[in-house]
Amino acid sequence: MNNTFLNKMLLSTMALNKNRMAVIGIVALAVLVTAYVILLADMRGTDMYNKNASRRISATEAREMMRRNPNAIILDVRTTQEFSTGRVKGAISLPDYAIRDRAGTVIPGYDALVLVYCRSGNRSRAAMYDLLSMGYTNVYDFGGITSWPYETE
Repeated sequence: MNNTFLNKMLLSTMALNKNRMAVIGIVALAVLVTAYVILLADMRGTDMYNKNASRRISATEAREMMRRNPNAIILDVRTTQEFSTGRVKGAISLPDYAIRDRAGTVIPGYDALVLVYCRSGNRSRAAMYDLLSMGYTNVYDFGGITSWPYETE
């Protein structure tokens, strides 16, 4: 056999192996993407990922929960300046930007009842999801102080 024939055979075999490796890579990628989609779909059923979860409550519901649970943590996630202008009676100031660093210093345990609010409801919703992602399990968002019809201090 001459060298030209052997070279052509070798190149042909190498091209075939590249094609096989590409097919294996594509199949592996498809398996990973499928697993990710299944996992993500499963996680969306949990409160932490379900934006329609019943963790958003009304001011009336929040007030009733406060009445029934005197140890409830009422968390005001507005700035300290906003907090000083008026707050829900008994509220603790923990600005939204400090949640991850200081939550453990004001919330006594991961199963404590935590009722979160801000000015209009945007920061409180984000803070609620932050707390849920940190492992707190009994967290509710009651929106903003602008819609709080009850006593403030």
